[in-house]
Formats: sequence, structure tokens, C-alpha cells
Amino acid sequence: MSEIVQKTADQLAGGTLYLAFELGNTEWKLGFTIGLGQSPRQRKVQAGDLIGLEQEIRRAKERFKLERVS
Repeated sequence: MSEIVQKTADQLAGGTLYLAFELGNTEWKLGFTIGLGQSPRQRKVQAGDLIGLEQEIRRAKERFKLERVS
């Protein structure tokens, strides 16, 4: 197995959640993925809604079956 493939497999096994933000004045667009070949989970929250942001991160972890970190 190549070094790159092994590194990617290790990252997926470790449970890395990638998050992209598009920050607007009225809403924030969020994109979640765990890496290569995975369609992103796209969501929107109201701008500045940190509780909503935290909830969406929690839901993304559940969707991608990642371990919950306290």
C-alpha cells in the first residue's frame, strides 16, 4: 500500500471531520466531510448562531459515525 493511501486510511479511521464555512451577513453555509470520495453534508444556520453551529457539528459527527469528543 502506498504511503499516501495508508495516510488517508489512517485519517479516516481516526475520525477527522472537515468543515468549510461560507460566512454571510444573514446566514452561514456549512459543508462537512470526512475526506476523499465522501459527498459533503451541507447545512445552513443563521449568522452568529453559535449554538446552531455546535448542533450541526454534533449532527455531522453522528452522520459520519465519528466518536464524540467532549
